[in-house]
Amino acid sequence: MKIKNSTLIKINVSTLILTCTITNNALAGDNYLYNQTGSQLGIQSSGAVAGIPEPGTLFYNPAGLSDLTERSSSLDILVYNPHLTFKNQGSVDAGGAPLKGNNGGQGGISALVPNLFVATPLDSHWSVGLGTFTPFGMGVHYKDGWVGRYVVNKATFGTMNANPSVSYKFNDNFAIGGGVSAEFVEVKLKSKVDFGAIGAAFSIPGAIPQTADGSSTFYGHNWGYGANIGAILKLNHETRFGLAFRSGITHKIKHARVTFRKSALGQAISAATGKFNNTKGKMRMKLPGSIIFGFAHDLTKELTLRGDLTFMNWKRFKELRVVFKNPLQPDNVTPNGYRNSFIYTLGMSYKLNQDLVLEGALGYDQTPVKKHALNPIHPDASKFNVSCGAIYDFNEKTRISFGYLHGFVMNRKMNLTSQFAGTLKGKSKLNMNIFGAQMLIKF
Repeated sequence: MKIKNSTLIKINVSTLILTCTITNNALAGDNYLYNQTGSQLGIQSSGAVAGIPEPGTLFYNPAGLSDLTERSSSLDILVYNPHLTFKNQGSVDAGGAPLKGNNGGQGGISALVPNLFVATPLDSHWSVGLGTFTPFGMGVHYKDGWVGRYVVNKATFGTMNANPSVSYKFNDNFAIGGGVSAEFVEVKLKSKVDFGAIGAAFSIPGAIPQTADGSSTFYGHNWGYGANIGAILKLNHETRFGLAFRSGITHKIKHARVTFRKSALGQAISAATGKFNNTKGKMRMKLPGSIIFGFAHDLTKELTLRGDLTFMNWKRFKELRVVFKNPLQPDNVTPNGYRNSFIYTLGMSYKLNQDLVLEGALGYDQTPVKKHALNPIHPDASKFNVSCGAIYDFNEKTRISFGYLHGFVMNRKMNLTSQFAGTLKGKSKLNMNIFGAQMLIKF
């Protein structure tokens, strides 16, 4: 197949846009997993920043380690079960013809997330702990042949954070704490490439949108580092306040793999332009920091009221910068359109008897994703959360906890346009169920 020189020049400049869609908004960073322990899921971690009697307190506020009187360890298992659907409402390809394909089926990916915490007091003032947990994560997987295939077929994003922490107790009323974090991130993204649309846009003979699909895959991982600090103030035996800060972490993903599968037309375009060849890539990603303020107040010996307010600095996640090793593909900067957001929770726990505590909470999780930035990789929306749980002491050394949370997510309309992928238009609906369990052992 022969391609005119004038067409080569146009493709050389313009196809970079499509190449960069393999990383555009691939991270779904809005999926902040703020319930990290099975014992706190039922109460949505409300008031946990004011201290909880377990080693997992170091995630919410490392100052809480000062309240532990024995060496202890907890294993927490959280199961995330999202139900994600899309309804096509007039999507068209780059040439204006209706996009062929299905609605993608159930696009959410269920995940089992284990977290482990250990802690011990050193003396009457100092305590230390270590936690390994997953603070951010997401996954979507749509059916083959769905209408949004040129945006994404499958995307997964996950983290693992190792967080050693220490606390110092000045007296019975005031304690501080801090820690450092080493965080591993892994990003995978697969999507289709409409080489037919690229060819048709530049008048290549026989090129028709949706008839010469190829595919692209991006895979990268990285370690990043951050810190967290906090303080707890006890006004009296009944009322406690907590304030904690966790820094954002910048990940510089290097040596990412960018691979392509090409149709015959795609091979011709690649040979003529030097684009769409397997290469290495780099990407900078700034995950948000947080500030949590909360309280716990014992209304009676049995009943405790808890609440907190979490500020998420999502605005720092303002862009993705991609640098390709292939010199024919210059750097690309993609704005994400994120805003800062808040999480509000209010819960109560009731000690039914000496061994059993029941808990429940309501919460509102504001989405950071602006309307114009919504896409099927991160179809996030604000959520109203309802949860319940129970904590049972087998004996003085062993405790188990169970929790359940359901998120009622607002429906959102999607209208996403790109030069060669066309316009994906429709309604996205997402609901979330989270199940949690914990085994805590003191020794």
